[in-house]
This record gives sequence, C-alpha cells and structure tokens, in this order.
Amino acid sequence: AQNDAFWSLAPFFAGVPDFAAYAERVAYSPRRLYAMLMRAEIEADAGLAPDLKAAAARVADLFDPLFYLAEYPDVALAGSNPLLHYLTDGAREGRRPHPFFDPEYYCAQKPAAAGNPLLDYAEAGSAQGLKPHPLFDPAFYRARNPDIAEGGVEPLHHYEVWGGREGRDPSPIFDTGYYLARRGAGFSGDNPLLDYLAEGWIAGHDPHPLFSARHFAATAGIAEFAEAPLAVYRKRPDLWEAKPHPLFDPAYFTAELARLGLEPREDRSPLEYFCAFGPEADLSPHRLFDAPLYRYQVERELGRSLEEPALLDYLKRGWHDKTLLPNPLFDPQTYVARNRIEPEQPELVHYVTAGDRAGYWCHEMFCAGVYNAQRANGGPATALEHFFAAPDEELLRSHPHLRRPLGRRLLEWLRAAVAVAADVDPDFYRASYPDLGMLNDAQVATHYREYGRLEGRFGTPRELLVAKGMRLRDVPLGFFADEYLTFNPDLAVLGESFPVLFCHYLQQGRAENRKIGRWQFHLNLMPPLDLPTREAPLALDHAAEKAEVCVLMHIFYPDLWPELASFAKNFEAVSRDVFINLVDEAWSPGLHREIREMCPDAFVQLSNDNGRDIGGFVRLLDNVDFGKYRLFALVHSKKSPHIPEEQATHWRRALLSAFAGSRETVQQCVAMFRDDPTVGLVGAAQYRETTLGDNAAVFEALLDRFEISPGNRGTEYLSGTMFLIRGEILERLYDRLKQSEWEYGGDISVEEHMDGQLAHGVERVVGNLVKEMGYRIVWRPAAEGGA
Repeated sequence: AQNDAFWSLAPFFAGVPDFAAYAERVAYSPRRLYAMLMRAEIEADAGLAPDLKAAAARVADLFDPLFYLAEYPDVALAGSNPLLHYLTDGAREGRRPHPFFDPEYYCAQKPAAAGNPLLDYAEAGSAQGLKPHPLFDPAFYRARNPDIAEGGVEPLHHYEVWGGREGRDPSPIFDTGYYLARRGAGFSGDNPLLDYLAEGWIAGHDPHPLFSARHFAATAGIAEFAEAPLAVYRKRPDLWEAKPHPLFDPAYFTAELARLGLEPREDRSPLEYFCAFGPEADLSPHRLFDAPLYRYQVERELGRSLEEPALLDYLKRGWHDKTLLPNPLFDPQTYVARNRIEPEQPELVHYVTAGDRAGYWCHEMFCAGVYNAQRANGGPATALEHFFAAPDEELLRSHPHLRRPLGRRLLEWLRAAVAVAADVDPDFYRASYPDLGMLNDAQVATHYREYGRLEGRFGTPRELLVAKGMRLRDVPLGFFADEYLTFNPDLAVLGESFPVLFCHYLQQGRAENRKIGRWQFHLNLMPPLDLPTREAPLALDHAAEKAEVCVLMHIFYPDLWPELASFAKNFEAVSRDVFINLVDEAWSPGLHREIREMCPDAFVQLSNDNGRDIGGFVRLLDNVDFGKYRLFALVHSKKSPHIPEEQATHWRRALLSAFAGSRETVQQCVAMFRDDPTVGLVGAAQYRETTLGDNAAVFEALLDRFEISPGNRGTEYLSGTMFLIRGEILERLYDRLKQSEWEYGGDISVEEHMDGQLAHGVERVVGNLVKEMGYRIVWRPAAEGGA
C-alpha cells in the first residue's frame, strides 16, 4: 500500500476528483484508502446490483480490508475483492469485517441484524448506541468527545482513523493513557486498542487501573484466555460477579448502590457502571477504600482537584504519595517501613493480595497478624475488612500492646471531619461543649456564629483539624478516653465524655505530649530476666587494679531486685564491681540471703531512705575508691507510684535499657567512653528533659554550690537518675553532696516528695556539671526488642 505503483494507480481507479480530498480527510490511512478502492471497484462493476453498491458505499468507512485478508487467507488466495466478499458471503458466514467489530457480540444486542451486522450498525446501530465490540462504546465515545458528535463523524470510523493515535478512550473500561504507560516501548502502532487486542494482552499488559487479568482469571476460574481478557469480561455477564481487580468487589459495589437507592444496570458490567460515575460521586467498589477520606486529603490537604473517581486517581497516581491514606487504618508509610518491603504496586493492593496472609502491619495501630491470630475462622475477608464490617462485639485486638480492640468512635469522628463542609456541625458542637447540650440545631448555629467563634470554640471537626495544622493522618487512632484520664488525672474536671476529652487532646494535650493509651508503655524493653543464680552468681572483679565499671544499686522496692540484677548481669561483659544500698524498710532475711547468694562479692549496706535514690547513691560512695573505676552505672528500683504502672515500668526499663539493656549495649557504651574523651554521660533519649517544675529554687541553689558558669546554666537532664557516667564527674558530685542534709522519704506521702526536695534538684543539676567539666551528654534510644 505504500509503494509508488499504488499511489500512481489509486487515483485512476478511484476517480481523480475525490481521491485527493478523501485521502487527506482520512489522514492517508492505508486501510481506508484500500477500502475506498474496493468500493470504487464495486461501483464500477455494471454487473452488480444497485442495492449491493449502496451497501458497499454505506459500510466502506467501517470495513478493514487489510484485517479481513489477514484474518481470512482464503479470500486473499482467491484474489477476491474483500469488501465484495464480505457483503456477498462473509457477513452471512459470521466473518469479522474489522478488528473492532464482533458480529456475534453485536447480534446478541440485536438478533435481527444477523444477515449483515456491519450494515445494520452503519445504518442504525451506531446511532442507537449499540456496541460493535465489547471494548468500543459509541455512546461513551460521543459523550466523551463532543467535537465528534458536532462534526457528525461516525464514532468507530473516527476512532480508527484519528482517535486511537490521539489517545482517546474507546470505552469507559479501556484507559488509553494507563495502557500505554504499561506497554512502554512495546507499543509501535498508532492504535492502542488494536495493539491490546492483537499483542498487548498476550504480553500481560492490563488496559485499566481496575482490571487485572490475573486477578480476574483467578476469581472467575479461567485457566486460559482465548482472546483479550477484558473483552472476555465485558462479553460474559455470567462472570460479572468475579472480581476484575483486588480493589473491585462487585458484591460490595452493589450494596453501595443500594445504599444510595440505585440498582446495577443489566446492560453494563459493574466496572463500566462504576466508571460512568463522575469524580464527585465518591463511590467505592471495595470496603478498604474510603473515597470521601481520600478526596478530602487530595483536595483539602494537597490542593489538587480530582478529575476522575477517587479510586482511579489513587491507583494511577495517588499511591505514589505515601502520605495519602486510602482508609483510616492503612498507612502506606507504615506498611513499607514496618514490613521492610518496597512493592511495585499500590500498597493497598499488595496488602489485599499478599500482605494480609503474611500478617503485615497496615498502620501503627493495626497488625494483620495480631488480628488474624484471634479469628477462629478467618474466611476470605482480610483482617481490615473484618474490622470494618464486624459488629462492635466481634472486633478484635489489632496491636500486641492493646488490652482491647480499637473503638469506632474515632472513625466516626474522622467521617464527620471529612463529610461536614458547613461552618457548624450541631452534633459535634453539643458533644464537644456539654454546657451547650440543651441547644437545638438552630440555636447551636446561632450560638456558634455569634459567640462560639469569639470564644475560641470550633464548629466542626474539620475546622479543629485545620486550626491545629493537622492532616487526617495525624489523628491518633490509639486514643482511649478513659486511659487519657488515667494518665492525666488533672483532666478529671472535664468528665468522661469522649468528644470532650478528644477535643482537649487535639487542642492542648497533643502539644503537651500527653499520653493517650496504656499501649504506649508496653514497649518490649526487656526479654525474660537473665538472673544470676546461686550456681552461677554474678562474678565481680575486686582484684582488678583498674575496673571499667562500678555498678551502684539502690533498692527501695525489693520485688524489683530480680530485674535490677538482670540488668547488672549484662555488665559481665566488662570488668566491674557492684555496690548495693538496701533501704532498711525493704530489708528482710530472705532478701538479704538471696542477694548474698546471687552476688556474693557485692558490697551491701543498710541505710534509711534519706534522699531516696540519690541519697542512697551518695551513702554508697562513702565506701568507694574512685580511683579504681573509670565509669559508674547508677540503677535503682524506680516504681513511681504516683503514675500508672505501665508508665512507671516503661520509664524504668527505658532508662536502664539505654546503657545496660544487653551485653552488646554495655560494650558499646563502655567503648564510647574509652574512644571519645568528650563523652561524660550516657542516658535514655526518651527521658531527656528541659523543664524545672517546682524545683527552680533548689536548682538555682545547686548551680551556685557547684559553681556552674553562666554559659552552662541551661536546663537539660535525665529524668529518672539512671545512667552511665564518668568517675571524675560523679566524684565532683559526691564531694559537694556528701555533707548534705537529705529529706526523709520513708513515711512521707507521694504528693509531698514529688518536687522541691534536694534530690530533685540534684537530678536536674547533673547535666550542668557534666558540661561545666567539659564533657557532653550522649542520648541513646531505648530500642525495642531487648533489654
């Protein structure tokens, strides 16, 4: 069709007057020019009936002679005019006249067209919106491309000649841009749909974000495809209950339609019906994709308009932004980081197809493995699907440190934040401000507009988030109102209302770093205790001329002695001694005997509780030769009875784990002091503090006592007084404190000795002394997973 002979002979056969104009009009398409020649040949044949010539003229623009000859070699071998053959025999025999015309599929829509389906389509079917092929929709093409309708060009003809190469979509379920992006260099033609039907599907390229041939085959029970999988899906209504994609559940989509008072259309596949809705519909075909939530993040938080349904935007481009949540309990950043994977597909798709079975983390508060382990019969639903669908009484724990399942109150709060665009939400306003609980909706609106704004009240959850500069992903799903009160007893005046307490947290508590749940203190900071025993006691190095570490241990709570002994055992990796101060109120013959059996060479003294742990350490140092030790480790039985047990346990173990959590940790810290002469103290980063509380007076007095220079009088200290410190620093501290009068703490109430005593001031001045002596503090994390 491209040789010189063709171009010189074609005008002669076709008739010079209209050939050039026609050739230009069809962009010199060889298929169309060849069809024009075949029509001209039929027109010139005096032996053919006028009706046949009229039919040839009517269908010539929709007939592909090159395809016909390639598809039916017998016609080529016979040397027949392919258009004439189709009109006289091929149509009746059910032969295909064009790659985008499926006679069987067309006649299923209009059985009366069986005699010549292409002619029927040209004369009536196209205008009636009948589809010539499962993947070409004339009505869609006209609606999507109004310029075609205005020009009066037949859609299939336009798509073949111009639309394909221009990247126009032939059907709502064939996304040209998506297909070409995946086809890449493999595409060498000018019509993407033709490429897909001929080669693309065989190479495994899917033509739509919501169609996965592999997933469709698995859910439809198809072992092998004889033609393009998307065409099979569209032609077979009996397979429409199968899932064309991991995030397209026809049953769930049907339920969503019913919720909106709509019904599925029998003439459209569920996927087509979904794609027909505009970008503003916020329909979701899967339980795990929250369309309104996604839209809010894209449009309100990122400032980008959605031009197609939310799920399609997510699958095409949104998933590349790991900060966007497809549902409240699926965080792509957490999914990638916690599971140490880098999927080459949307993370939510990976979770549905593989991650749930692998027990992956979906969110900092949701681990599929933890959740699924509690399900008697897992069933086909993923852990997340079960959580979103199950009644409240059937919800399960989703985090190893939770005592109970996550509640749905926060999810409802998020939905309200996403949904309400008005300036006031009466339900939110009344619940958040109980003093206004008696107002009706109209009164609420009036109060907010006339008084509430001026009083700093918020009319909607959305307004509150925006005012605090929070994204949806910042809302803490691990918030429990009762536990918030437990850890923040000063809030008891607010009552027990979830909305009130949650609003307090967002407005104030978050900035103050208040704790919101017991789970926050269940970090795995210590393995099973590795205790010294009578048979394998903690061996010491009394004979060493210069030992690396002297462990100073203060015991007020005897039940914590085994835990402290376990940490002390980790110092067996270096040369060490142990000095123990046992508070007289804690002493018992049994405890004394156990200490002697487990650590027979330790120095043990009995003293009162003057100065609590710091006073005990100072009294122990009366017996220590500072010149023998490079470093000192200070540990004590910290319980902090004024705070919840979980918080106190976490505090103690985090402090200890930072420098004594394992033999390896001890060796690393000791080597740090040995190799870096600037290191003066190593402590837990989690408990680095800069506040004085009610200790300003005693702190200032100690700064003067220790002669701290003005440049080193800032506040930075370790809250809890358990650390590893250089001997010369501790010796200076001891020298200035050994004659001090310590307050007695034994029978004093917790409230009386929480702040303001000498021990509290010393705790805060240690950091100043470290810097004054020319050293620095190293803040180490208390890593999870081991002591």
